[in-house]
Amino acid sequence: MKGRKETFVSLARVVRTSMVSAMIMGFAVILTGSTASAGTMTATTQQAAQPAESSIRWFPSTEILQNVYHETLPQAKALHDAYQLALHGNTAEEAISDIQKAIAMCEAYIKANPTDKIGMAQAYAIMAYGYFNIGEFQTTTSDQMKSYTAGKDAAEKVINLEPGVWDGWAWYANNLGRISQLKGVIKSLFLLEPFKKHVFQAEKLSPDNPFILDAIGDMYRQLPWIAGGSMSKSKTYLERSMKADPDYTLAKLDLAITLLEDGKKDQAKTLLTEVVNAKNSSWRAHWLIWEKPKAEALLNDMDHYKDLLSKWHMLL
Repeated sequence: MKGRKETFVSLARVVRTSMVSAMIMGFAVILTGSTASAGTMTATTQQAAQPAESSIRWFPSTEILQNVYHETLPQAKALHDAYQLALHGNTAEEAISDIQKAIAMCEAYIKANPTDKIGMAQAYAIMAYGYFNIGEFQTTTSDQMKSYTAGKDAAEKVINLEPGVWDGWAWYANNLGRISQLKGVIKSLFLLEPFKKHVFQAEKLSPDNPFILDAIGDMYRQLPWIAGGSMSKSKTYLERSMKADPDYTLAKLDLAITLLEDGKKDQAKTLLTEVVNAKNSSWRAHWLIWEKPKAEALLNDMDHYKDLLSKWHMLL
C-alpha cells in the first residue's frame, strides 16, 4: 500500500506542495471543488470581507493530508505546478482559467512522457479533478455536462493506468454523480450501478476518505427509497466524513441538506451557518465559489430548499 500511495496523486496531493508554500509565505488561493493561482480579490461584498492573503489557510494541515487523505505529491515539477493551478481561484472566472492552464500542462506532460505510466496517471488525475471543478463553476447545463464528461473520461484513464489506488475510482464516481444530477431521476437510475461500482471501490481502497464518504452519503440522500435511498445511511456517511476532516465544509453542506430532507430544520440551520462562517475550509476555492453561496441561499429560504436544490441540479 505504501508504494501505491507514494506513486499516485489526486486533488489532495497538490495541496501538500501548496501547504509548504503556505507555511512559508501564506498562500491565498481547487477542485474542483474540484478542484488556478491566486488572483486579485474583486470588489464584491463577499470578497471584500475576506481576510488579507497572508492570513488565509487554503488547505488541510500536513497531518490531515497524510493521515486522512493518505496522499503524496508527484515528483515532476510540471505536475506540481499543474496541481497548484487546479486548486486556486477567488472567482469562478479565475478558477476556470487557471484550471484550463493546468489541464494544458498535464496534456503536454503526457505527450512528452508517453512511457511514464505513473506520471501519466498523475496527470490524468489532475485533469479529472480539474474538469470536475470547471463543471462546478460553470453556469450552463451544456457546459457543465461537457466538463463532467471530460472529467469522467480522464478518471477512467487513471483507473486503467493505476487501478490499485482510490483516485481514479473516486473522481470517476464524482463526475458521473454530477452527470446523473443533470440528467434527472429516470436517466440517472441507469447510471446508478456504474456509480456504485466506482464509489464503493474507492471506499474499499480508502475507507475513511472524506471525499468518498461524502459522495456516498450524498448518494443515499438523493436516491428514492425503492432504489436504495436512506436518510439514516446518508447521515451516517456524512457524519463520518465530517469527523474525518472537520474542515471539509462540503460534507457539512450535504449533511445540512439531508437534515432538511429529514425534517430537522434547526439542526440544518446550525450546519449551514457553520458553512457560511467557515474560517479554514479544507478546500477553500470550492467553498468560496460553490459551497458558501449555496449555504447562504438555503439559510435565506429554507422553506423552499427543494426549489433551490432543483435549480442547482442537486436532486436526481
